[in-house]
Amino acid sequence: MEVHLTPEQQALIRYAVQSGRLHGEDEALQEADCSMGSTGTGTCRDADAIAQAEASIALGKGRIISDTNALADEIKRRGRARLADERNAPR
Repeated sequence: MEVHLTPEQQALIRYAVQSGRLHGEDEALQEADCSMGSTGTGTCRDADAIAQAEASIALGKGRIISDTNALADEIKRRGRARLADERNAPR
């Protein structure tokens, strides 16, 4: 199938690739395909979640987790601390 894009669409794709939001024209077409709803498998939602995570990491807002046991321990510790604070809070 051959796709014809308007100059404006081409410029948007170029900007998205140059800014790092997309990795190439193929990814732009996949995103357009997702937005049209042609895939109902959840793949588009997954791709969007991954793109958001990558953007967060690129902005320094995320972190790469290699030790899931340590992460689980940290989550438990914070949860227990929050629960203790709630129990000790004046009513």
